[in-house]
Amino acid sequence: MRKLIFIFLMATSFCYTQSNSIPQELYGNWYNLDQELLIIQPNETFTRRSTEGILASGKLKIIDGELRVIRDDIEDEYNLLFYIGKTTLVITKPRSQRVWLFYRLGN
Repeated sequence: MRKLIFIFLMATSFCYTQSNSIPQELYGNWYNLDQELLIIQPNETFTRRSTEGILASGKLKIIDGELRVIRDDIEDEYNLLFYIGKTTLVITKPRSQRVWLFYRLGN
């Protein structure tokens, strides 16, 4: 199943290679079943938090069809594959073969 998700992410990530800006569909509030909230704002910043506090924050860019994460809570940068559905967002976890599955909150 992980290989299928990874192949799907690779194939769909090419849709975003033409532009370095974040797709508007990515903006908004997303949650996952681990009770984490991901907030992506039009100024291309993000915050991922749990009920216990902030887990990650920083800036996002699109580079070669991948999501470039530049963290500001710790010194770290990495690229992630992603897929935006109508109500779901799949993002690979950094330095891992696992993914997050987020669901859109609201419209």
